[in-house]
Amino acid sequence: METFASLAAGRQKRWIADVAVARPLSQAQMQRLQDGLNSLYGRELKINTTVEPSLVGGLRVTVGDEVLDASTVTRLGELRRQLAAQAR
Repeated sequence: METFASLAAGRQKRWIADVAVARPLSQAQMQRLQDGLNSLYGRELKINTTVEPSLVGGLRVTVGDEVLDASTVTRLGELRRQLAAQAR
């Protein structure tokens, strides 16, 4: 029974998108996000949002084991690594 419960919980996680945003989204932004994620994953996802000002801008979406990170902090980090590699 515990194994079944664990498998069910894991399966349910694949239907939930945990979205971290730098600031609260408007209704129109939430709807665009919902439509885009539903289209990307081919099913209706439940979206849980949390506000994380440390992201500076953009958002980070986690669905199951997948992470889509479009936050300003991550993009700046990638740019920093690219500039450091070019400087060598």
